[in-house]
Amino acid sequence: MSVIPSAPSGAPRSPEPTEASGPTEAPEPTEASEPSGPADGSAAVEPAGPVLRSPVGMATALSVLLVLATVVALPQLLADYRLYASLTAFIDDGPTSATMSGYAAAARFASIASSLALFAQLPTAVLFLVWFHQVRVNAGVFAPEGFGRGTRWAVGCWFIPIGHLWLPFKTATEIWGASAQAAPDGSWRRVSYGPVVAWWATWAGSHLLQVVANRLGASDSATVLRTSMTVSFAADLLFLASGVLAVRFVRGLTAMQYAKATQGPNALV
Repeated sequence: MSVIPSAPSGAPRSPEPTEASGPTEAPEPTEASEPSGPADGSAAVEPAGPVLRSPVGMATALSVLLVLATVVALPQLLADYRLYASLTAFIDDGPTSATMSGYAAAARFASIASSLALFAQLPTAVLFLVWFHQVRVNAGVFAPEGFGRGTRWAVGCWFIPIGHLWLPFKTATEIWGASAQAAPDGSWRRVSYGPVVAWWATWAGSHLLQVVANRLGASDSATVLRTSMTVSFAADLLFLASGVLAVRFVRGLTAMQYAKATQGPNALV
């Protein structure tokens, strides 16, 4: 059996491979080595400005409440007519037991009708303000340069005396214009403001007539009270019309914003 001779003492030995001298392998990635944010190490930041939010669901609920509030307001027409008839009988026949009891019954019915209408109108008004604020925020994303006031004015303008007869309408027209798509080539496209004008004209007209009716209703004269019922009847008719037109306005504006958000700033056709 042959034996491999050992190297002479003091002679250099060929180095044996070790883990350190062998080829290095790339370390396997671990959770700690995975990137957790942007390359510069900063944390992810949420958008600082307003973002688009769909008003479709809110608009559907609001449309239902608007229809309900309009239907519940119908008995007020009958209440005004009964008061008008009882006052006419009082004027023609004088203060008899029949005319006095007739007026008292008509007044009780009017009070019940007014309470029912108020019960339906309060939640409708609250949801309308929430929806109006949201579409204002969306419109500000579409066209930030199209507004002279901040988004909070979409709610606050309704509570300014005298100003509430004009400022909400101005805000509504700004929202409507900002929510409309441009022409397919990006040029300006004419959009009808008819739904906004019709809704606001009937609502503001109803409000003003009701103020007049309430002032006349403070009189002690049966003739003046009867006149107030005539004015109140006209106000109720305009209010019913404004309820129907409000549904059209809400659904129309919501559809415009949905189309602009999903299809882009330019109309397809």
